[in-house]
Amino acid sequence: MSVMLGKASVDIESIINVLGGALYSTPQVVVRELIQNGHDSIVRRLIEEGNPRDGSDGKVTVEVDSERRTLSVTDNGAGMTDEEIRNYLAVIGSGKTRTFRGERPEGGLIGYFGLGFLSAYVVANKTEVWTCSMQEPEQAWYFSTRSGQTFTIEQAAPRPVGTRVVLHLKEEYEHLSDHWLVWGLVQKYCCLLRIPVYVGGELANDFFLPWQEGQSSLRRRILAKKFADQFAEPYSPICAWEFEATSGEVTVRGVFWIHGIKSYASNDQRSVSVFVRGMQISDEERELLPAWAGFIGCVLECDSLNPTASRESLKKNRDYDEVISILRNELVDGISNLPSVDPVSWKKVMKIHNETLLGAALCDDRLFDVLCDELTVPTDIGNLRLKELLDRSGSKIHISHKEKGNPFEALLLRALKVPVVTGSRYAVTAFCRKYANERRGEVVILGTREGDAEMLRPETGREECRERLQVLFGNDDCDVVLSRFSPEFLPFLFVRDREQELKREIESCEVEARIGGAALRLARQFTDEVKDGPIFTLHLNANSEVVQLLLSVQEPLAQLGAQLLAPLIELIRGPQGHSDIEGVFREYSEALTQVLEGGK
Repeated sequence: MSVMLGKASVDIESIINVLGGALYSTPQVVVRELIQNGHDSIVRRLIEEGNPRDGSDGKVTVEVDSERRTLSVTDNGAGMTDEEIRNYLAVIGSGKTRTFRGERPEGGLIGYFGLGFLSAYVVANKTEVWTCSMQEPEQAWYFSTRSGQTFTIEQAAPRPVGTRVVLHLKEEYEHLSDHWLVWGLVQKYCCLLRIPVYVGGELANDFFLPWQEGQSSLRRRILAKKFADQFAEPYSPICAWEFEATSGEVTVRGVFWIHGIKSYASNDQRSVSVFVRGMQISDEERELLPAWAGFIGCVLECDSLNPTASRESLKKNRDYDEVISILRNELVDGISNLPSVDPVSWKKVMKIHNETLLGAALCDDRLFDVLCDELTVPTDIGNLRLKELLDRSGSKIHISHKEKGNPFEALLLRALKVPVVTGSRYAVTAFCRKYANERRGEVVILGTREGDAEMLRPETGREECRERLQVLFGNDDCDVVLSRFSPEFLPFLFVRDREQELKREIESCEVEARIGGAALRLARQFTDEVKDGPIFTLHLNANSEVVQLLLSVQEPLAQLGAQLLAPLIELIRGPQGHSDIEGVFREYSEALTQVLEGGK
């Protein structure tokens, strides 16, 4: 059996349709790709003429004609010879820039893949190119194609060195001949480009770069804020600062800003625009910022980042990870310095983003060290810094996880003049625990057996009294404890053990139908550590005259007093606390009748 060696062929029409139609997410990138080609042509000319860092003599001009439905881009770059047209412009995936980059890697060229011209075939019925090479300034050429599969090349009338590309737009892409749309696209894609780009005769990328300004620190912050305003629309940022950092061979420079709109834990407002060699690659690279930075925006330029073939996203490689590390460090440094360099803005940041910063501080130890004494937590008497709260409450942080607490519990805490932290709010409980562990203090979670024991010290050595009270008021789900607390006029305090409630809920059969297996297993890891016990605890106040009389009188008067208190206890406990609420009120009525009749 003979073996035949064949050579694979390519269906050019299909390749062009697939690459041209699917490579780019939006046809608008044709504006960027054509400007990029013009930019690189100018850079090549400047390098060969000996002034690679000076782009003042080069320019790209964009013009539109809505009546003729055309979009044109002209540059005064190196131009192309007949041979270069055939070898690069007419060959998909072959680019002069890539060849030139291999010879001069530090030249500041943008292009690499040689695919940018495909975008023209997506939007245009016909593409025309007039070009004149700096190598043959006396000879100009004209290139024309309708599909990218066939083309014509012919000599053209003399013209200046450089290239002019004209796209005759398809009807569905006629919006690309709108002046203001193209103006906005040029500002978006080219705002950091060093070479000027004109649209309709006006300079469109006249942006100042804060990290290039030789100004004072205050002036640089003002310029950074002005720069950020152009990216943070529709909300003006509170403040901004520029940065530049290098790690190994990776250098990143740019601007951070803090959003002027309130952020929430579930609202990720990270905004990151990435530029490579002056051209915007993506404005959706939020993963470069830490997950906790939902209140931060950033514009950055890093030539070490590698775009994908479409130049609309970035390759996730080692340099990408290095940029993540750099940005995290620079962001923490910037936030850390803000209270001292811009205290006015810092007050606004604290007012708008305090809640989000609580979560952010938990994610970064450096940030926690800076913010822990500045951030506030919500309490029943308003927002307080933890240092102030600890001073008020005897080095203890009392936390309630109920939005609306037990009124008797609130009465007790007010009498003790102890602020109670609203632990149900985002990140508050975890922040308080971390603060107590690393600074000072003790966390007391109200509504748990351990937490209540911290506030309500049980009477010792009066076991016979406790047993009597258990008979009068207790049941299988309610433990009765004789305690001492203020105010004295409060005869009892009734609390739920929320850990016991959660344990029973998680261990019930019905919960398996409502909670996924993985989440349920995670929850049970917690509840398995909770010892079984009654859900309710009734603390009777040994300081109360009512309780003292209740303990001193004989039966049946003690039983009568218990029947008078029982409905109030049951109302506080709620309908789930007693199975015979009607019986409780029947006994209450009978007891009250006896008291009233006895008083006649």
